[in-house]
Amino acid sequence: MYTWWCNEDVAEAVREKKIIFGKWKKENTKEARMEYKKSRQNAKRVISSAKEKKQKECLNDLNNSECQNEIFRMAK
Repeated sequence: MYTWWCNEDVAEAVREKKIIFGKWKKENTKEARMEYKKSRQNAKRVISSAKEKKQKECLNDLNNSECQNEIFRMAK
């Protein structure tokens, strides 16, 4: 997963979510579904914080040409 905001924390949260999703589909229990919902919420939280952090970094470095290109990618 290579996006402008992805980091190791995001990759780990998504990987964990996928593993738990497979467990839920295999077992098909309420407990497994609740565990999946918790991991999905955690992944969303990690992703949004990573996006916010990266946006703040780029806003602070507007003079940097690399971040200017990333801002245009965000706008698409």
